[in-house]
Amino acid sequence: MCKINYMDIDMDLISFIENKLINGEFLNDKEAFYFLSYASFKTRSLLADFVGEPLMECNFKNTCNRAQAMLKYYFDSLGLRNVPIQTNKIFFNTVQHSFIVVYLPLESGVVSYIVDPTYNQFFENGDDNFVYSGNYIRKTPSPGYLISKDSKIADSILRFGFIKMDKDSAKEYGDSFYLTQIGITKDEYDNLFVPGNSYIKFFEKCGVDVNKSISELASEGLLLEPTVSKKNIIKNV
Repeated sequence: MCKINYMDIDMDLISFIENKLINGEFLNDKEAFYFLSYASFKTRSLLADFVGEPLMECNFKNTCNRAQAMLKYYFDSLGLRNVPIQTNKIFFNTVQHSFIVVYLPLESGVVSYIVDPTYNQFFENGDDNFVYSGNYIRKTPSPGYLISKDSKIADSILRFGFIKMDKDSAKEYGDSFYLTQIGITKDEYDNLFVPGNSYIKFFEKCGVDVNKSISELASEGLLLEPTVSKKNIIKNV
C-alpha cells in the first residue's frame, strides 16, 4: 500500500481558497487539488488522533462514517454541493463503505470528485481468497484485492484521498465494491458488469444522510471547520 500524502499546510492559502468558494468564485486546477488534499489530510489527521494511531501508520479501519460526516459538514459550510454515499444503498450483498462526492466550481466548469480518505483500510492485511458453498460465493477478497495493483486511480485515492470522477475512475472505484458481491453463483459473478457512466449516475442519485451530527463530531474532536468566519458554519445539530 502506498504511503499517504503528508502536508505542511499553508493555512493562508487554505483561507484564500475557502473565501473564494464561499464567495462563489472559480478555482484553478492547482487550487482545487490543494484544497481537496488539505480536506483529506486534515480528515485523516483527526481520525488518526481519534483512534490513537500514528497518522502515517493508520489504516482508518471502521472510520468511514465519521470521515463522510466530517467532510459533508465542511463542504456544506463552504456552500459546496456534495453527495454522501453508502455502497450498500447502491449494491446488494456487498462490503459496506461510506464516501462522498463533491462538486467544485473550476474555471473549466463544475468538476466532480470522489473523496474517500479511508479507502486505505481495504488494501492492508486483507484476505485475497474467494470462499464458496457449493457453487455459491460466500466470501470475496476485500476491495483492494479486486483491482489492479499498479492502478494509478487507486494509487491517487490511497495517496491523496480523492480523485476526479470520470467514467474510468468511477468504474474502477465502483467495481472494487461491486465485485465483493456474495450470495450468487460463480457464473453470475463472472458476468457482473457496470459501465463507468452508470456508476456516475448511481453516485449522483443515491445520496444518504450522514449518521453523525455536528455536535457528536465536536464531542469526539472530529469537527472539520473552515478557517474563515464561523458565521458560515451550519448550525444543524
